[in-house]
Amino acid sequence: MLSPLENGMKDKEKKGTMVHREAIGESRRILEEAITLLEQIRTRHPDEAEVLNLDNLVRIALEYLKIVAEPPTARTGHFDLHLAIKRVLSLLDYQMRIRDIKILYVSAEEPHTVSGEEVNLVRMLLFLLMNIIKHYELAEGPREITIETTAGTETSSIIIRDRLSSQDLDSHARQLMRELLEEQGYRIQITHTETERICRIEIPVRESSSKKALNILIVDDDPIICEYLKDLFTFLGHNPIVVSSPSIALKMLQSINFDLLLVDFIMPEMNGVLFLKEAKKFCNLSNVCFFTGDTHAPEVVELRKREGVRVLAKPVSINVLKEVLREAGGEQ
Repeated sequence: MLSPLENGMKDKEKKGTMVHREAIGESRRILEEAITLLEQIRTRHPDEAEVLNLDNLVRIALEYLKIVAEPPTARTGHFDLHLAIKRVLSLLDYQMRIRDIKILYVSAEEPHTVSGEEVNLVRMLLFLLMNIIKHYELAEGPREITIETTAGTETSSIIIRDRLSSQDLDSHARQLMRELLEEQGYRIQITHTETERICRIEIPVRESSSKKALNILIVDDDPIICEYLKDLFTFLGHNPIVVSSPSIALKMLQSINFDLLLVDFIMPEMNGVLFLKEAKKFCNLSNVCFFTGDTHAPEVVELRKREGVRVLAKPVSINVLKEVLREAGGEQ
């Protein structure tokens, strides 16, 4: 029999899945209506290039929904890089053929596992390749794109070469790609030579031996922060426990080993100084991390100097929290 907490988590997960499916279904309905309307317009204006381009883009968007149809949690973690690239190329096959753009994908046959969210990489590659397609419409000379992947011990790379040495990415496309990649530790670099443009995307490789599910204790009297942190860490594959009382947290430390403690520095019952004085009897100080709205308060500065504990500024960004997880051994 499931506990009330487990039942609550399952209900929440089920509700999130339903909302996700409803959004996907509504999006598909809208795109299908748009395709019907565009087909009617094309019958009246068969030679209108802009209508044809719009129709192609809407069809790509509709196909793309097939990739994101599963719940988000099913797409996170690790994925096969080759399959992700092949999905993108299948979506853009029609676009390439009608514009006589030759594309060569050089890859090994064996699976190539990398970390991150496949859907974000697919979105980014669609932005990049559609940008290349658009510029090729105005360019003279050979229309060629070469894609290859390389595997390393820490990172793998996607290398995309085209003949657009004088063209750069649209600023909007560049910004979207950077937002999609940098938030999950990917890096993108674009260089030019006299004959080609080279785009290199570096992606972290899976390191299963370095990642584990952490037992995390969150101590805060703000229910909104507690709910946010609990959902985030659960989403990232860890085991968070939330308490609003520092004294209850101290009792738990006597019987449970936690890999990481995230503690609000200012709470009605006791502040971080008093909490740490008791907590260090039962746990390693390197596992304790405080957060506060005033990192420059004298007692905060003194505690940080004397005990060497980490203090984060509120509001805490996701990237900072991921860095804390990495230091605790729970994130790559």
